[in-house]
Amino acid sequence: AYDLDAREPVFFKSWEAKEGPDWYMADVAVATASAPTYLPPATVQSVDGRQTRRLLDGGLAANCPAMCAYAEAKRHCPSADVILVSIGAGDSAQAIDYRAAGKQGVLQLAPKIVGTAIDGPMDCVDYQCRNLIGEGRYFRLCPRIEKAVDRMDDASHQHLDRVTDIAHRYCYENRSRLDSIAALLTGRKEAA
Repeated sequence: AYDLDAREPVFFKSWEAKEGPDWYMADVAVATASAPTYLPPATVQSVDGRQTRRLLDGGLAANCPAMCAYAEAKRHCPSADVILVSIGAGDSAQAIDYRAAGKQGVLQLAPKIVGTAIDGPMDCVDYQCRNLIGEGRYFRLCPRIEKAVDRMDDASHQHLDRVTDIAHRYCYENRSRLDSIAALLTGRKEAA
């Protein structure tokens, strides 16, 4: 999540709960999903009641937190052979038409630029993880999302059904890869 008062990202870690403040998982989930313009900041209180934080969506600081997870793993166990599975909410399949973009005003172009500002850093994290962790140890799972379902603010049953269908189709089309990842994570010699 992102702390509005401290102006810094907050990484909730289960091992820290033993040493410092503990937080309710439901509060953490609400905080990390409190996307600005859609939801208000979440005010969360530690289990012992001694700390209160005002938090927004963690995507403001790390929309793809894979590199943060890798850094944390290496910090605690530098010699570890890390396996990292990064699961995304979907990449927009809609290209920006540069000819039309040049003719549009700033207001018409702004939503497209915001999407680029979100996707660009995620692509950089993916590049970094692929190169640092390597093939066969790093996996990015993220379906392409067509324009019809790339609106975050649409909670209609029809929209949620389309998103669910995309997820099911993605899992079906990638079932061999998913089986291989599961085998690697569970220590099985070969996928079922």
